[in-house]
Amino acid sequence: MEAWQKFKSFLEKTSPYREHIKRYLNVKIISKCQRIDILMGVFVVFFLFLLFRGPDKDQSLQSPETLASQEDLIKAKAEDIPKKILRIERKAPQEDYPESIIFINKKEVARFKTKKGRVVDLKGRIPEGKVQFVNEWENTHGVESYYRKKRDGEYIEYYRNGQVKIEAEYHRGKLVKRKSYFVDGVLRVEEDCTSATFLAMLLPTGKIKNAGIGKMYRSDGTLKYEWYMVDGAKKNFDKTYNKDEDMIEANYYNGEGEFLEQWQVPSD
Repeated sequence: MEAWQKFKSFLEKTSPYREHIKRYLNVKIISKCQRIDILMGVFVVFFLFLLFRGPDKDQSLQSPETLASQEDLIKAKAEDIPKKILRIERKAPQEDYPESIIFINKKEVARFKTKKGRVVDLKGRIPEGKVQFVNEWENTHGVESYYRKKRDGEYIEYYRNGQVKIEAEYHRGKLVKRKSYFVDGVLRVEEDCTSATFLAMLLPTGKIKNAGIGKMYRSDGTLKYEWYMVDGAKKNFDKTYNKDEDMIEANYYNGEGEFLEQWQVPSD
């Protein structure tokens, strides 16, 4: 009898149909066999309810591992939503240097000017990573990357017709390599500044004309000019060529970029 009372109490507390169970179990005129049949029916109904009611919606009952995986999934989906980062470069007629405005999802976040490749008069914060850009005054567009307010990584710029204008690589604001092309795709300039760290620092002072190793070509593909300005070299140079690619002038410098001597083709 004691076991019966415990089972009865359990059903009354846990079953969603506890009110019906309570009413029927408390009817004294029900025989023992009828009571057993009723209990069996209630048990079957209760089992079917648990089987088909679906997963528990109460998040507090989920394991920490399940909740953590769901949070990671939500975070991953949020990171997958692309941010439209765009830099607009324009130059007013009365201005000496171009001005850039950076937008994230059409909201302005930074504004600055560029002088000799350096960011000046910065207002706001330049976002790190890849940035699309449009140069309104030169009618070009492309993709670049920034790190701590400086260009860093790959840079590519296109003409309006889709032809590549410039392919370059930067490291913390310093040019590493660059190739530029004419509008029809013919190579215009190629340069490598990986061995010109010290000489590149002299460029803003105007002491030397170029730094690193490079060549400049005419629109027909012939060599027009080349230079070799490498740190520590005994004899650096820059050379100029005519349309037949014959050298007509050469200037020589020491490893610190100081001028040594000049050679010119003899005049007739």
